[in-house]
Amino acid sequence: MKDSDKERTKLTATFLSNLGLAVIVAGFVAPFATLTFRTPSTLPADWITTIFSLAWLLTGFGIHFVARRLLRRLD
Repeated sequence: MKDSDKERTKLTATFLSNLGLAVIVAGFVAPFATLTFRTPSTLPADWITTIFSLAWLLTGFGIHFVARRLLRRLD
């Protein structure tokens, strides 16, 4: 694998990892932060909100692990 291909792979993995982090912050951290601060746009703290937040969390972790898997090609 050429050096340029390795750098492209690393750049793609970095993008995916950052995307996974953004998904976690937007779908998991932000809803719980609004519950903590009791803003006017706070969603009700019911089981559906919790399930959706956990789904966002798992999606973010999944995207991050795809990035890690992509980096394994460099070995």
